[in-house]
Amino acid sequence: MRKPSVAWRFAGAVVLLGAVPLGTALADSALVAGETAVYRLTVTNHGPAGARDVTVTDVLDRHLSFVSASPAGCTADDRTVTCTAGDLRTGDSTTFAITVKVAPGTPPGTVIGNTGRVSALTPDDRQDNNTSSAGAGTAVTTRSDLSITKSGPRAADAGQVIEYALAVTNRGPSDARDVTVVDDLDRRLRFTSSTAGCAAAGQTVTCRLGTVPVGETRPVLFKARVLPGARIGDLIQNSAKVTSSSEEVHARDNESAKVDLNVGRVSDLAVTYTGPPTVVAGEVVEHTVTVRNNGPSDAEGGKLTVRLDRHLHLVSTDTPGCVPNGQVVTCDVGAVEAADPAQRASAMTVVLRVRPDEHAAPGTLLRSEAIVDSDTADLVAANDEDTLVEKVVAGPQDKADLVLTKRAERLQKGRIAYLVTLTNRGPGSVRGAVLTDDVPTALRDVRWTCTASPGARCGERADDPVRVVADLIPGSTVTLRITAEPRPGLVGRTLVNTTSVKLPDGITDPRPEDNTASAEVRIPGFINPPIDPDGHGAVLPWTGLSVYTPAGVGACLLLLGGFLRIAGRRVTSATS
Repeated sequence: MRKPSVAWRFAGAVVLLGAVPLGTALADSALVAGETAVYRLTVTNHGPAGARDVTVTDVLDRHLSFVSASPAGCTADDRTVTCTAGDLRTGDSTTFAITVKVAPGTPPGTVIGNTGRVSALTPDDRQDNNTSSAGAGTAVTTRSDLSITKSGPRAADAGQVIEYALAVTNRGPSDARDVTVVDDLDRRLRFTSSTAGCAAAGQTVTCRLGTVPVGETRPVLFKARVLPGARIGDLIQNSAKVTSSSEEVHARDNESAKVDLNVGRVSDLAVTYTGPPTVVAGEVVEHTVTVRNNGPSDAEGGKLTVRLDRHLHLVSTDTPGCVPNGQVVTCDVGAVEAADPAQRASAMTVVLRVRPDEHAAPGTLLRSEAIVDSDTADLVAANDEDTLVEKVVAGPQDKADLVLTKRAERLQKGRIAYLVTLTNRGPGSVRGAVLTDDVPTALRDVRWTCTASPGARCGERADDPVRVVADLIPGSTVTLRITAEPRPGLVGRTLVNTTSVKLPDGITDPRPEDNTASAEVRIPGFINPPIDPDGHGAVLPWTGLSVYTPAGVGACLLLLGGFLRIAGRRVTSATS
C-alpha cells in the first residue's frame, strides 16, 4: 500500500516534498508597506495512507501582522498562525489563504520571508519536506499619498509681517519618508521666522519634516514680511509643494492652491521739534526738526510744515526742498522709508537757523510748531505734530557787547602812558559799567583822565586802583588815559597792566572774553631827564626828588645836581 503524502501549493503549482509535502506562495508580486498581502499554503497527501489531524503553522515576520485567513479553521496568537486541515485522504489537498498587513513604517528595501510547517498524527518517514518558504523573500517598497494645503491672510499692509499655515497629510498606505516642503516666495516677501524648522535661501523656503506616518497631518507655520516698498493694490500669489522619497500615489495633491494676498499701505510718520529752551533776543539759534517713519509701510509724498512764532525770523536752512514763506517753512520730504523692525526707525532731519526779534521782551514765550503729512494713510495721528516752546531771557535792553582795547607807549620824558578804550557794540544800553585798572605798584605818580563820546558818560571815580563808573549807549565809547612814572631800579623790566569792565546786574554780554584787556611795556635806561608832561617841574636824577619850578630854573637845577654828584665822588675818593 502507498504511503500518504502532503503537498503545499505555491503560486498555483503543486510542490511534492514527500509523503506530506507543504507549499508556500505569495499571491501578490510585491510587498508594500502599509498594504495587505496574501500567503497561500497548500497541503497535499500523496498517500499511500490517509493523514490524520493535519496542522499547518506559519510564524509571520516581525514586519507583518495577521489580518484574516480562509477557509475557517485558522487562529493567530500574536504572529503565529495555526490552521487545522483535519484528516486528508490519499490524493486530497487543502489550501489556506492567510492575509497579512505589512507595517506602514517598514523601511523600503526590507526583505521579508515566510516559512510554513505541516504536521500530522500519522507517522511521516520524510521530515525534510514538511516546511516550505515563499522563495528567498520579498523586498518591501513604500508608497504614500501626500497632500498639502496652504492658508494665509487675504490682505496685509506693506511692511507687515504675515503668517502662512501649511498642512501636510499622508493618506498612506506607507509612512512617507524624507518629507520636504518647498515654498518659493514672491519677490515682495521676505522670510522672517518659523516654528517648524524652516529655513530660507533667497526666496526659497525649505521645511524638512522627516517621516510623516500614515494618517497624520503635520502643521507647518512660517512668517514672512511684506516689503515696505510694496505698492498699494499689488496682488501677491503664493503656493507650496511637498515631496518625499516614497513612491507617490497621486502627485496632483503635492502642490497647494495659490493663496492671494492683496497689499495695502499704512505708515506712522512722527515728528519731533527741538531747540534751546531759552534764547536771547536778536541772537541766532538752531532749530532741528526730525521726521521718522515707524512703519510698517514706506510713506509717499511726505510734506513737512514748520510754522515759526511771529517773533522768530528764518535766517537760513541747508536742507534741500525747504521753501520759506514768511513765518511758514514748507519742506518736500518725498518718500520716507520704513525701517526694519530690528533697527531704528528711518529718519530725516531739517535744520533751521532762526533769529528772535530784537525787540522781544524778556519772559516772552515763543511757540513754533512742526506738522508732517503724506499721501499714505497714517496709523497714529498724535505724533504728526510737535511744538517747541522757547523763552526769551534777555532782550536788547538786557544785552550789550562791551569791548575793551588797551595799548601802552613810552613818553619822551620818561613816563609811561596807557590808552584804554571801552566801546558798547549794543544792542542795549549800559548804565553803571565799572571800569577798573590795577596800575602796577612799580609805577608811581599815576595820573589819569576819562573822556566820553556823545551818548556816554564818565561817572563816579576813584583812585588806587583807577576806577570809574560809566554809562554807554550803543555805539558810544569811554576812554581812559593813564600816565605814570616807573620807580628807580626798573631798567630792563617789562610791566604788564590789565584793565577790566564789570557789567551791572541784569545785563548780559554775548562775548565776555572782550571784557578784559592788557598791555605791556619794557622800561629802558634814561636817555633824557624825565621831565613831567606839563613841563613845570623835573625829577632830579638819582635822587628820586621831584622839583616843581619854572622850566628854565628846572633846567639849571638839573645841571647843578650833576655837578654836586661829581664833586661828591671826588671828595669821597680823596678821603679814602
